[in-house]
Amino acid sequence: MFALLYALAHGLPVLIAGQLWPTKKAVLITAAVMSVVAVALGQLAYAALDLAGVAVGLWLALLQLPKKPPAPGQ
Repeated sequence: MFALLYALAHGLPVLIAGQLWPTKKAVLITAAVMSVVAVALGQLAYAALDLAGVAVGLWLALLQLPKKPPAPGQ
């Protein structure tokens, strides 16, 4: 159970990035960084689970993005 929660915790920064900077580019960059962090910090046996947690965070963050990008300066 702890391994699942730990894996999902790797997706939280991706969700937060989607709220702070609602652009697809920011979400994808954060997901890439968190993928590297997840593999580097976790055990090799749990790498797939950690990456799945990042993928869930990425999926949820992309769903929450506005369909139309915000106007510059807003």
